[in-house]
Amino acid sequence: MEDRTAELTDRTVNFATALAARARTTDPLDGTGATRGVNAAYAHMSRTMTELGIHIPQEAPLPQPGPGEYAATAENLYHDLIAGRPSAGSTDGHVLIRLAQAVNRAWAELTLANGTSQAFHAGDIDG
Repeated sequence: MEDRTAELTDRTVNFATALAARARTTDPLDGTGATRGVNAAYAHMSRTMTELGIHIPQEAPLPQPGPGEYAATAENLYHDLIAGRPSAGSTDGHVLIRLAQAVNRAWAELTLANGTSQAFHAGDIDG
């Protein structure tokens, strides 16, 4: 089970690293809500991972998914974290549940931001 925990933790770190890179390059005045979603998602991930002692590389250049892809990535990762948790009471289980909670919050922020961004570009929301 340790290998599965390590793999899921690595995937979570990669996701958080991509969010960090995206948050550094977004325009806070874009008016679409997408920036707020990425920043809020990264804040949830960063806080939890710091509490767990998991480092998020800030310098890693990773391919940047499109805005809608972040939510899909978070959704898939969340389901994998929940499915991969070991038996109750184990340390690995606690870590994976905490990561799943952070990814779930990030997923919600990204989904909301993606919907807001789509509505903005469709003209349903005034800038």
